[in-house]
Amino acid sequence: MNTVHKGLLAAAALVLSPLALADEYSGFFIGLSGGPSVYADDEMYDFYALDDDDTAWSAQVGYRINRWVSVDVAYADLGEYGVTDVAGFGPPPYRGSDTFRDVTIGATGYYPFGPGFAAYARLGVGGIDADWHGSWGDDSGVVSVFGAGIEWTPPEMRALTVRAGFESHSFQVEQQVWRNWGGFLFYYEEDYYQSISLLNLGVRVNF
Repeated sequence: MNTVHKGLLAAAALVLSPLALADEYSGFFIGLSGGPSVYADDEMYDFYALDDDDTAWSAQVGYRINRWVSVDVAYADLGEYGVTDVAGFGPPPYRGSDTFRDVTIGATGYYPFGPGFAAYARLGVGGIDADWHGSWGDDSGVVSVFGAGIEWTPPEMRALTVRAGFESHSFQVEQQVWRNWGGFLFYYEEDYYQSISLLNLGVRVNF
């Protein structure tokens, strides 16, 4: 067996090794969760009135490798946040809203305790779409997600899991900031490190 074949076999063993640890917890799942959300704009709206809270929800599909690890793909609607240019520093329209959606892939680690209970933490990365109010239009970029919480799977009914936790979706925005000084309209570009955080309650169906 040559070196190339040995390397391929080693790589395959590394990828498949988690499946070798599969137990009664392993299998596919689908989930739905939602709750109140807060938009942190990194002071991008200093001269605006920002309605920074709403409700967000997400849907997930994934595979539980064993009782310790799962992988998933998630779609999240991160809410709608009203913006009003109270000072008239930007171009019209002076009122609108920002909406955010993202799709991420992630991995979740679990720490079981008690009958059916587990603490969990999720890390994810993906793409986010932003629909900005007024002339700023649409934008897209990279988003990172961190989440943690507690879940419970009734020992006598493992097809169902309920969970409570929080998530933070973080992303960088390079935005054109408009200013109207003395009747002269101009703009400049600036980077903002924003996030949308949410508390959520969720349910999963395990197959």
